[in-house]
Amino acid sequence: MEHGSINDVKSAMFSLVDEDHTLPNSICFTLNQDPRVTFCGYNIPHPTDAKVNIRVQTTGMVFIIFR
Repeated sequence: MEHGSINDVKSAMFSLVDEDHTLPNSICFTLNQDPRVTFCGYNIPHPTDAKVNIRVQTTGMVFIIFR
């Protein structure tokens, strides 16, 4: 599920259910390799919740592929 505002196109927050640290850690590691990503991090609100929040901020640059 995505949370956020349509007014700020440079940031978004996603929630994943039934996940532990494995998947969000891999997602954040991969996204942080992209130079357009200024911040990517995640948190688990409570250890007994199987929910992960991932926040991504970008520079706003668009990547276009020409064929």
